[in-house]
Amino acid sequence: VRSRRQRQMCIRDRLVRVANLQEQLFVDSRAYTTNISDLGVGSTATYKTPSSNYKITSTVVGNTFTLTADAQGAQATNDPGCTAITITDTGQKTPINCWGG
Repeated sequence: VRSRRQRQMCIRDRLVRVANLQEQLFVDSRAYTTNISDLGVGSTATYKTPSSNYKITSTVVGNTFTLTADAQGAQATNDPGCTAITITDTGQKTPINCWGG
């Protein structure tokens, strides 16, 4: 069983990976996507982590994106300060305490 800290590290790594894939898509097509499966991650518009602890969604406004990992199930109650973890196209990460800051 993974600790809360290990789960946070895992979701941070996944968010950074998906953000990098968004940037690669932008280089290739000059657009970001709201459909995470367009990035080769999962098969639906949202991506649920293999542990089912988080669901990642993408919001796109113009030439910007925000990825949000929403805690699911027990993760939402076990780690109430990190129920929604985000990263943007500029690298802004919130909440900072969930990113190890």
